Formats: sequence, C-alpha cells, structure tokens
Amino acid sequence: MNNVVAIYPGSFDPLTNGHVDIIRRGAQLFDRIVIAVLINLEKAPLFTVPERVEIAREAFSGNANVEVDTFDGLLVDYARKRHAGVTEPYTYVSSRLVKEVVALGGSVHGLVPESVEKRLRDKKLARETLRA
Repeated sequence: MNNVVAIYPGSFDPLTNGHVDIIRRGAQLFDRIVIAVLINLEKAPLFTVPERVEIAREAFSGNANVEVDTFDGLLVDYARKRHAGVTEPYTYVSSRLVKEVVALGGSVHGLVPESVEKRLRDKKLARETLRA
C-alpha cells in the first residue's frame, strides 16, 4: 500500500486559520502531511523558527498524521529527501513576483493563465504609453 506524503511549505509567520484549514483538509486526503517551516535567513520574521514549529505542533497535536519539520534550500530537494509524492509545483509563485517580472519586461508564461498573461502585458503597455 502506498504511503502518500504531502508537503505544505511556508514561513507560517504566523500560522493562520487559512493554513490550518488547508492542512486539516490535506490530512483527510493524504496518509501524512508535513508542515515544512522555511528557514530563510534573509527575512526578519516575527516568530523564530523554533516558535513557529512549536505553534504548528500545538495547533495539530491531535492529528497523528500531521508532522512539523523545517527546511532550507530548494523545496524539490526537501521533497525528495522526505519521499513526498504531493507538493505544489507553483508555491514559489506570488503575485508580487509576477508583477515584478512583467514590470521588468520578463515572461510569466506558464506562471499564470494565458488570459492573465495577456492582461498583464496590456496593462504594462498602457502604463508605458501613458508615461510617454
């Protein structure tokens, strides 16, 4: 029988009810879900990594198939290490990142739906036209 492991990565600074909802639903779908708290030395979080781990463990103390861990580096490497079969391929994509890429003239093909990509290009062109 397969043991399906899902990873839910993030900073969780702080853990929100939105996170809790997703994790609880994931715990019903997968054999095990790992809350992977990102260690990012470039950010100045409100809570330390040990505090965020403790908060998550407290929130899910009654869920035997929910585990809390930390990771740094590439998510794909961590997923391989944990033998995870379920990870979100677009977790690195944020709206802010997409807007910055477009503003700098880069392509966001494959990061957003085609209709959104077209609208972003149209907005960028409109703004450039207004500035000219």
